[in-house]
Amino acid sequence: MHKYLIGTILMLLIWSCSEQKSETVLNPSTAETVGTMEGTDAIPSYMDVDLKGYKTPDVNLNSLYGEVVFVNFWGSWCPPCRIEMPSIQALYDDYGDKVKFVTIAFEREHGKHIEFINQNGYTFPVYEAVSPMESELKPQGFPTTLIINKKGEILLKDIGARDWNAQEVRNQLDELLSESI
Repeated sequence: MHKYLIGTILMLLIWSCSEQKSETVLNPSTAETVGTMEGTDAIPSYMDVDLKGYKTPDVNLNSLYGEVVFVNFWGSWCPPCRIEMPSIQALYDDYGDKVKFVTIAFEREHGKHIEFINQNGYTFPVYEAVSPMESELKPQGFPTTLIINKKGEILLKDIGARDWNAQEVRNQLDELLSESI
C-alpha cells in the first residue's frame, strides 16, 4: 500500500512538471482579454496580486499596467523549471531594463527557491504570491509562463520548459515594446 501511494504521488509530480506546451503563440492580434472591458483602459482584475520580493521590492501586478510583463511560475523541485532558468536569465540580462520580469516561486519547503536562486547566481526578480490569484493567472502545471502586453492582455500562456532566449521570443518582445497602450 505504501509503495502504491509513493508511486501515485511520483506520477502526479511528473505529470504536473511535464513538458506540455500550450498552443498559444505570441501574437498581439489574438490577445486574450480576460478581465478587461472592451473599449476601456481598465486594469484587468486578474492583475490584482500582491507579490513579496526576494532581493527586490514587493509589488502588486496592477502597478505594472502599461508595461510588457514576463511572468514565470516555477518551483525548484520541478526539473523542467530548472531546465529553462538559464534561458530566462539570458533574456533578463538583455531585456531586464525594458520588460518587467516577474518569476513567482511555488515551493513545498519555505526558502528552497532562495537557496536555488543563490546557488545558481540568477539575478532576475523572484517573488512569492501573498494574495489569491484569479484563474487567468493560476498555473495549470509547472513551469507556466505568461507574456502580458501593456494593456494587461495575456498574449501567451505557455506550460512547459522552453528556450525563452530564442530569437522568436525576442522579436515578439521588441514588437510589444514598440506598441502604445
